[in-house]
Amino acid sequence: MERSETKQSQSVAIALLSLAMTQIFLSIYLEEFKVTNEQISKTGLIVEIISNTGSKYVGNFESGYSQFSGVYQHPNKNDLIVVSRGQGYIVNSQSKQLLNTFGGKIINVIYIPHLIKDTYSILLINEYCLLCYDSSGFRWQNAEILWNRVRGLQVNDFRLTGEFYCIQEHSWNKFWLNLINNEFHLGEFSWEDLLPKPQRHW
Repeated sequence: MERSETKQSQSVAIALLSLAMTQIFLSIYLEEFKVTNEQISKTGLIVEIISNTGSKYVGNFESGYSQFSGVYQHPNKNDLIVVSRGQGYIVNSQSKQLLNTFGGKIINVIYIPHLIKDTYSILLINEYCLLCYDSSGFRWQNAEILWNRVRGLQVNDFRLTGEFYCIQEHSWNKFWLNLINNEFHLGEFSWEDLLPKPQRHW
């Protein structure tokens, strides 16, 4: 019985030592990226970043408030967009500089290819808004609907189509969004929607 208890005590001691060594390693070797100036209380998304020169470093990105995480190339081809459980970061991979933070409840990311070769925009679906970035940086934000209540999203040329859930009507309604100018439209897409609206003469 004593030997069993001794082995259990040794196992616990080894586990505690391993945890302590891990915490020391994380505090020494990780580059911390966070929204606030407070110390990150727990390990977030761990990302190994390799610069164009071949140098490597490991970043610890503070978590947000969703289950979605991912790492994406910024449309400017120089920076990275990192999503850590809903919290978004833009980081310069060469200088390790944190350029911007956004979101907090990001749940999905969509790439939008452009007509010009190798150029694109990126859409980030936050809980209550849709964010668009292109090679110049932040383009626009759309909060016409609750973007955590959409389904069937598709990209067709310059427009995003899908359905959103209307809480008041308890129904799914179709919509389309002009990705160029951020104009939101109810119903299905029609080419007539792109025609200039007639001016009224009083």
